[in-house]
Amino acid sequence: MNVIVRQILTFVRKNKSLTAILLLMWFIPRIFSAGSILTADESTWIERSTNFMRAISKLELKNTRQFRIAEASHPGVTLMWAGGTGVILERATSSFFNYSSETRLFLIKLPLIIIGGMLFLLIFFGLTKIVDKRVAFFTSSFLALDPFFLGYSRLLHLDAMLSMFMFASIIFFLLALNQKDHINYYLKISAVLGGLAFLTKVPAFAIIPIIPLILIFITKFNKQRIIYSFRLFLRWIAISAVTFVILWPAMWVTPKESLQSLFGAARIGLTEAHNISEYILDPYYYVNTFKNFSSPIVMFLVLSSVIFLKKKKLLETKSLLISLFFIIYFIVGMTLGAKKGLRYILPIYPHLFFLSGLGLNGILNAIKNKRIALLVALIAMIIIIFQTVNIHPYYLAYYNPLVEPPVKMGFGEGIELAAKYLETKEKPEDLIVSSWYPDVMATYFPGTILGLDSIDKADYVVLYRGMKGRAEIDPATRIINSYETMIPDKTIYLNNLEYVWIYEGGRNIKSK
Repeated sequence: MNVIVRQILTFVRKNKSLTAILLLMWFIPRIFSAGSILTADESTWIERSTNFMRAISKLELKNTRQFRIAEASHPGVTLMWAGGTGVILERATSSFFNYSSETRLFLIKLPLIIIGGMLFLLIFFGLTKIVDKRVAFFTSSFLALDPFFLGYSRLLHLDAMLSMFMFASIIFFLLALNQKDHINYYLKISAVLGGLAFLTKVPAFAIIPIIPLILIFITKFNKQRIIYSFRLFLRWIAISAVTFVILWPAMWVTPKESLQSLFGAARIGLTEAHNISEYILDPYYYVNTFKNFSSPIVMFLVLSSVIFLKKKKLLETKSLLISLFFIIYFIVGMTLGAKKGLRYILPIYPHLFFLSGLGLNGILNAIKNKRIALLVALIAMIIIIFQTVNIHPYYLAYYNPLVEPPVKMGFGEGIELAAKYLETKEKPEDLIVSSWYPDVMATYFPGTILGLDSIDKADYVVLYRGMKGRAEIDPATRIINSYETMIPDKTIYLNNLEYVWIYEGGRNIKSK
C-alpha cells in the first residue's frame, strides 16, 4: 500500500497546479457556511455519531449499531466514524473557546469534509490512469461543483459519501484489470473502498454484480482467464468483507443482529414508501429527478459523450459503457423500491460527471482551432462555477432552469430563515411553533417546537416545500392542502422559489 501512497504523492508533486485548483474547488464551497445550515437527519446523525464513539470508548461494542429501527436500518458506520471524530474535535475545542452553534456545526462536519477531499483526490488520481488527464480534471470539476451533488456532499449524511466510495471502488477495479504494475494494490484499494461503501448504506451492495460484469466486459476470455477472473472476484469480496468487519465493532460481538438489520433495511426500502406502510411504484420518479436537478451542461455533455463514442480509446469506450450500464441499472433498481427520495439516486452522479468529462473532451478534440477550444473549455468552467456561486449556500435549492420548478424539493434548508423571522416576534421564547422538520427548527428557535400533529396548540405553523408532490394518502399532503386557501404570515424564498410558509396557528387565532 505504501507503493500507491508514494505514487499519489509523486503525482501531486508533478501536478501541483491542477491538484491545488481541484482541492480549492472541493473545499471552498464546502467549508464556507458549512455550519450555517442544518438539514433533516443531520441532528440525528450527530447524536448517533456521539453514541457510536461513546460505545467504543466504553467497549460497549454492540451499541455501535446506532439504528432508528434496531432490526432495519442502514449501517452508517463510515459517517459515524467521521461525525464522531468531529464531535470529539468540537468538544476539545469548546474547552478553550466560546463560539456560536454555527461554528460548532462546522467543527463537527470538518472531518467529513476532509475525508471527502481525500477521496476526491484519490478519484482524480485513479481517473488519470484510465483516461486523459483533461477528462479526469473535467470529471473532478463536476464532482466538486455540480450544485445537486455539492448540496448533499456538504451534509453530515450518507448518500454523497456512498456515491464516492462506490465510484472510486469501480475506478480502482478497472485499474487492477488494465495496469500491468501494482495490480494487487489497486485490487485491494478497490475492495477496501467497496467495504467502506457497504459500511455506509445498503444500496452499496448493488455494486457486487457490477464487479463480475466489469470482469466479463474488460477481459479476453478463455478457460485460464475465467479461472483467474473468478479468483480475482473472490479476493475482492473477501477483502471487502474483512474491511466491513474490522471497522464495525458491532460485527465482532453481534454479527447476526447487525446483518439482519441490513436485510431489514433492504426489505423496507423495497416494500414500504415514506410515511406509508405499503408499496407504491412510481416508474418516473428518478427519471424526473435526473431531468429536474441535473444542470443543462451536464445533460448536454452526457449526450455528447455518446456522440463521440467512436473516437475514443478502447479503455475509455469500455469505461463509458460501464458507467452507462451502471446509471441505467441503478435507476431501474431504485425505481422498483417503494421508498424513494431525491438523494437516493446520487450514486449515478459521479458516473454522469465522468460521461460529461468525456463529452467535453470530445468536443474540444473536434475543434481544430486551439484558441477556440480553450475558449470553449473556459466557458464550460465558468458555467459550472457560476451556477454554484449563484445559489451559495443553498445548493439544494438548485433545479434545472430549462424545466418547470419541481413541486417537491428541499431537505430542511430555509427552516433556519423561518426561525430568524419568528425570533422577531414579541417574546419568541414563549411561542409554540408547529413545524415540518421540528428537529431543525428546534436547533435555531428558542421557543417550544412541536410537530405538525399539534397545529391546534401552536402560535405559528411552519410548512415546507418538501411536503408537496407526495402521495395523496401521505399525511403531509393532507396538511399542506388544508392551508392552500390561507394567506401566510411570511413566505421564505430560496433560488426565487417559495420554500417555507409561516402561518398563524390555532392558539394564536383563538386568542384574537
